Amino acid sequence: MMNYAGVPLKKLDTENKMHKKKIATSYANRLAWTLIGVTLIMLVLHLLLQYLNLVVYQEQNGFVFELSNRLDLDDEISVPTWYSQILLFTIGIGAFLAAYLQNRQASRRLWVIIGCLGLLLSIDEAASLHELVLQSLHNMYFLDTFPTVSRNAWWLITPLIVLPAGLLIWQAIKLLPKRTALFFILGGVLAVIGGTIVDAVAVIVPTTTFLYQGILVGFEEGLELLGSTIVLFAIADYIETRYHERLHKAVKQLKSVRK
Repeated sequence: MMNYAGVPLKKLDTENKMHKKKIATSYANRLAWTLIGVTLIMLVLHLLLQYLNLVVYQEQNGFVFELSNRLDLDDEISVPTWYSQILLFTIGIGAFLAAYLQNRQASRRLWVIIGCLGLLLSIDEAASLHELVLQSLHNMYFLDTFPTVSRNAWWLITPLIVLPAGLLIWQAIKLLPKRTALFFILGGVLAVIGGTIVDAVAVIVPTTTFLYQGILVGFEEGLELLGSTIVLFAIADYIETRYHERLHKAVKQLKSVRK
């Protein structure tokens, strides 16, 4: 039996099954869904504990207070912050691996830049470097006044972020496969929305409320984690799709040497 294009239906059915099997066994896909699941779990725990701490117990239960801090998406010393650091660090290492596998100098340079950016963001997540810069600029230009949506240091450094990001996106579209570039752009946009726009707008909400510490912080940090996950998926998918056989042979050689 033939379909409208003259291709045997049995052949099409076989190809569809092979395609579905390939998707099911993709390491990049499994990695992405695992990380998305971890992000959702941390987001739910964050919201639940912040609600209990702020609304139910009004910060009067010592155990709930401390536990909410340990699982707070915005706390500098917490499990989610550690997870974000590892995620960004893995993006950097994955990009360096992709750079090592390149034959073209321009593509290698792009991947090295992405790798350095991932490591820099991982360090920033651990040391809060951008918060130091924002605080210093705010005190310098807004004279220690309370930040608002319009009177916010983010607007001072946004042009310094947008221009390099635009150049990086242009190079990604130019040098990388369309699928990889689209995932990079999607992940980057989500992370920027969470890290800049939501953060800038959230200043109008009192920081001691569940709306801020629970919902807005969850939305901001959740977008950042989701964006980082998509970027890591883009790297893993790129390496798996283009260099699977090469890496598989390298692993087999290493195993034979160990024997």
